[in-house]
Amino acid sequence: MTDTAWPTVSCWLAAELTGTRDKRPAILGDFLALAQDGFLDVIAKADMYTLRRTEEVPPGLPFERAELLAGLFFSLEATLLRPSARSAMTDSWADRIGLDDLRKATQRSAAELGLTRRLPLPGLTAAGKAERRRLQELPARLDTAHGDPRAVPWARLLLDDDKFRHWYGTHVLQTGLPAWLVLGDGLPDSFDLLGPLGIGGLFEALLHQVVPRRPKMAPSRERDYIVSYAPAPAAQPAAPAADEDDVDPADLLGPPLLTAERFLRARAAAGPDAAAGVTDVAAARDLLSRLRESGDASAIADADERLLALERIGSTEYEPDWPTQVIARRQELAGSDPQRHGPLLGLALALHAHLLLDADLTDAASAEAEHAIAVLTRHLSRAGRIQPALVLAQDAAAITALESGRPAEAERVLTRSTEILRRLTADDPGHADDLAHHEALLTDEALPLIAGPAIVQLDRQLDEGIQLSRAGRLAEAEPLLADAMAKSTLLIDPDLRPDKATGWDRALLCRSGKAHWRYVIAAHARGHAAEALDAGQRAIWCYQTAKDLAPAGSAELAEVTAQLMTVLADVAEIANGTGDAGMSTVLTDEGIRLGRLDTAADQAIQRALGTLLHNKANAMTNAVVHSAQAGTPLPYTGPQLGGTIADAVTIRESLAHVDGLAVWELTNSLLLGAHIAALVQNPRAAVELFCRAGALLAGLGTAADSLANRQRQIGDMLAAVAPQQVAAARSAGRWPLP
Repeated sequence: MTDTAWPTVSCWLAAELTGTRDKRPAILGDFLALAQDGFLDVIAKADMYTLRRTEEVPPGLPFERAELLAGLFFSLEATLLRPSARSAMTDSWADRIGLDDLRKATQRSAAELGLTRRLPLPGLTAAGKAERRRLQELPARLDTAHGDPRAVPWARLLLDDDKFRHWYGTHVLQTGLPAWLVLGDGLPDSFDLLGPLGIGGLFEALLHQVVPRRPKMAPSRERDYIVSYAPAPAAQPAAPAADEDDVDPADLLGPPLLTAERFLRARAAAGPDAAAGVTDVAAARDLLSRLRESGDASAIADADERLLALERIGSTEYEPDWPTQVIARRQELAGSDPQRHGPLLGLALALHAHLLLDADLTDAASAEAEHAIAVLTRHLSRAGRIQPALVLAQDAAAITALESGRPAEAERVLTRSTEILRRLTADDPGHADDLAHHEALLTDEALPLIAGPAIVQLDRQLDEGIQLSRAGRLAEAEPLLADAMAKSTLLIDPDLRPDKATGWDRALLCRSGKAHWRYVIAAHARGHAAEALDAGQRAIWCYQTAKDLAPAGSAELAEVTAQLMTVLADVAEIANGTGDAGMSTVLTDEGIRLGRLDTAADQAIQRALGTLLHNKANAMTNAVVHSAQAGTPLPYTGPQLGGTIADAVTIRESLAHVDGLAVWELTNSLLLGAHIAALVQNPRAAVELFCRAGALLAGLGTAADSLANRQRQIGDMLAAVAPQQVAAARSAGRWPLP
């Protein structure tokens, strides 16, 4: 767009470019744009709105606006009910606005317009940054834009509800009723255009149609038209997720770029400022002009640096003369008064490093960031003055390290910045957003910065495969998870060394371990035991490697250990089912060993340990029964059996408060304990454990069905081998069976 024109991008894309999280105003803004451009009209009635659309969708319509039409219209006419007339029976699956679909369409638009890039870091291109700056200037234009229909969508995007009502009311006074709105029968004479029967109610009804993801059509349903940029949806088996180009930029956590707000906060901490309070370019330029007449070099430096920050941060156009002059002036001042101007020189160098980054001059930015850090660290005795500036300098160093393929260095620098921000936030909550961003950068939220958009697609594909598995659609889930498993291995650095491994590397190992583990579950359920065992071994390697690399005593170590123990338990059960009792025993014992090392009693580790102990006790019991039937020596003693299941019961009792599944697990172990007690000829303990299990089963509801047969079998056995104890339990009202 030009300086005087309104944007040609959609409101949704504008919201993405400017980092607006609440996308509801963007949906409403794009709806108004579609209406004003003649793609639809609205008939307002007493209990509903009828939307009618034109038949053709022009090729030039932004993808996300075409998707909005697709979500609103199953045919050429749609109905939106008012809240008073709406019920669950009237909600249609067909006419829905899917946020996920809008995000994908917006990503496609941004890529085609050249506003986003994937490499070397996902984010905005030079054109994208320029468009963002122009969009950020729009609010100031709205005050004088009444009567211009092109401004209406942007007013809805940029103003809150009350301000928009006021703005639009003034607009309608100048332009009259919008041509796309028709007043139907049944409306009162005192009709309020912006009230619940007018546009206000329309907006509410429209937002009611917004869902995270629009449901797929049944095979018998087809659209009356096709969105111009994509084929009509069709019912088909789940397929692998789309390629990397179909990644929403909003899914990617960005690097810690400099903003004017961050610079001004650091400047306020760095010392007295002759330009304090100046927050816009015009005022800064005027102040600098006046100060130059005074000849005060320090004040001129303050104003010039502020103007440079306000005018050039985010700009892709780099001209070296201005920042060079700014830094030279501050260096001269620092030479004569290092105590006052030394920290300010470091801040000016950090600003310059970020300006170089904005212009994609990575090598120069890296050198300037290191220079800034060196200058600022000379003044560590005045931590309060230099710490915000040091964070900015270190952020520039971290970004250059990431762009240059040095993630371990980037992680170290970001960790130092995060520690500083924690101290700053404790004294000034104004740093809280910066702290949250830096903390997120040190988690798996930042994986796209390391692995690229492929990790986002992998996560979507993995989630889809898991959902299909849980829905029992294993034939669809297995190939999807197999593909996710294969993709995940490509994200792991084959030359990973412990001294170079980062938290991101460990997260990628765990992601690959999860993909393998989920494939194991689906493949085993489909009877593909050999494939499941092979993938299971690789899952174990992923989690074991991540565990070995995790910091000692950390929450991350506990989490990875619990995941590893869970996988060991699952693969051991599969091995046992294939007749490989030796492998099963080795894997189970290794999991138990890991769990017993947990001195902090981490809940997830204890839960996995309870499962492993239960499985071991069950395998031991089966081996004893088999040997007894075959007339061979028993492989385990009574105390070994009883001790193993007793440990499982103790652990599971301590976790029974966690959730319903934990109660089910305890019940299962109590039933196994009753069986074992009967085998070792301890009828009193057997009946006691059985009655305790029965009391828990009574409160499990439908979850008890899976244990009902087991309960009856053990109950029949106890009635035969412990009739006196069973009779006593019956007379006491504790026996759970008829």
